[in-house]
Amino acid sequence: MRCALIEAEKANYPITWMCDQLNVPRSSFYAWRAAAGTVTATVARRRVLAQLVAKVFDDSRGTYGCRRVAAELNRKGHPASVGLVADLMRELELVACQPRSYKTTTIAGDQPVESPDLIEREFSAPAPGQRLVGDITYLRTGEGWLYLATVIDLATRMVVGWQLAEHMRTSLATDALAMAITGGHAPAGVIFHSDRGCPSTPRSTSERRCRCPGCGPRSARSATPTTMPWPRPPSGCTRTSASAATPHSGADRCRP
Repeated sequence: MRCALIEAEKANYPITWMCDQLNVPRSSFYAWRAAAGTVTATVARRRVLAQLVAKVFDDSRGTYGCRRVAAELNRKGHPASVGLVADLMRELELVACQPRSYKTTTIAGDQPVESPDLIEREFSAPAPGQRLVGDITYLRTGEGWLYLATVIDLATRMVVGWQLAEHMRTSLATDALAMAITGGHAPAGVIFHSDRGCPSTPRSTSERRCRCPGCGPRSARSATPTTMPWPRPPSGCTRTSASAATPHSGADRCRP
């Protein structure tokens, strides 16, 4: 620090006088100034490693932490400790994204009811009102989690029924199906397909069907969660997942 001060003020004061006032030998000051523009081997190695760390981090799409980056560098013949890599990542402001642990949300319930897969994994329909599919999406908001149940027509990919609630009880799925029935999108003989989650079991949908005269949808479920191209949800809602969701401000912003 004292040598740097002398260098900064050399145009205003004599170097000899400043060295005497700051108790810095002139030889030490001139040696410091000669070495100021040189790059040591340690600094040069850190610069090279910083570039390699950034490349490995980018190649991993931001998923590698300091331990995995260090392991990859050592595997490629660039010795580096975990602590050194952690320091370089901190200097470069590289923060790995940490995926959340997987949580099973499709539960068959205490008394699962067997139901055949009537559509046999064929997620298409020749005409509207023949095949409907249902699923539940998680929406993270500033007020907590909301759950969106949707009913989609496989012919038009249109959301014909939906319901938004703060719970995942059976009424969430049956209310969405009731909206499709009320709107005339579920005529007699239509197939309603969902996964094996307990909110939309055949028993619950059949109970709701009994309260809707003139409609007789058959319930079909698959052994695994339904996978299909998902159309746009109701206006104002963004389909997302529980692992990586952009929070909404609240329930009112999620309604059309």
